[in-house]
Amino acid sequence: MRRLASRRSAGSADGAGAEDGPAGLVRGAPDGYHVLAVRTGGQVFGLPVEQVREIITLESLTPLPVERRGLMGLANIRGEVVPVFDLKGVLDGTPADPGSGRRTDVVVVTGFGPMVLRADGILGTVRGPAEELTAPAGDPGPLGRLVSGVVPMPDCLLQVLDLERLAAAAFGQA
Repeated sequence: MRRLASRRSAGSADGAGAEDGPAGLVRGAPDGYHVLAVRTGGQVFGLPVEQVREIITLESLTPLPVERRGLMGLANIRGEVVPVFDLKGVLDGTPADPGSGRRTDVVVVTGFGPMVLRADGILGTVRGPAEELTAPAGDPGPLGRLVSGVVPMPDCLLQVLDLERLAAAAFGQA
């Protein structure tokens, strides 16, 4: 992902000054988009940095006796109980696989509260001008409603996720 890395940008993840992006597609840097790029299921997704609280490695999860799209269990993060979701499972509806080896855990904050998204790996932050971010083309299917915009990269398609819609889907509200 060297070409993706060339577009990385350092910057604050606090979202200060964040506004709606082009046509309300995504919040991000006032002059464009700013996301944490993660890899999962062979695809690259962007998580808006203003919603990323931290990146951690969870040692253990408490399983739950419920079946929910991508739900892996609960984690205790410094005294706060937070649901943990397999990002691929939330996106494509496949059952979460706790033994899959994916160990990159990103704590994000949504209107539903904090949640952990587990991915295959982190590629870095990506920032770019608003005109690079476009709506998904054609019939994107069920995943399309969770993607607020896409950015064609030289070696992949960066799909920027709408974390509020993703959380609604994960919690069975969509």
